[in-house]
Amino acid sequence: MSTRHHNNSPELQPRGRDEHFSAVHDGEQLRHAKIAEQAYNRWQQRGCPEGTADEDWFEAERQYEPRELVSAA
Repeated sequence: MSTRHHNNSPELQPRGRDEHFSAVHDGEQLRHAKIAEQAYNRWQQRGCPEGTADEDWFEAERQYEPRELVSAA
């Protein structure tokens, strides 16, 4: 009779569905935080003009996306 040793290390166990969605959620939160920081910095650099929140956000988002695609490659 042979004895098999199983490694029950959490790193080697397949992720459950909830863990996967948690990781995705964490990634979305990180993305949102980075874009928000960039938009705020852009707004400050432009002298804090009123009524430009959407413009600053979309520009920060546009600049963030290509970096993410390059990082994933």
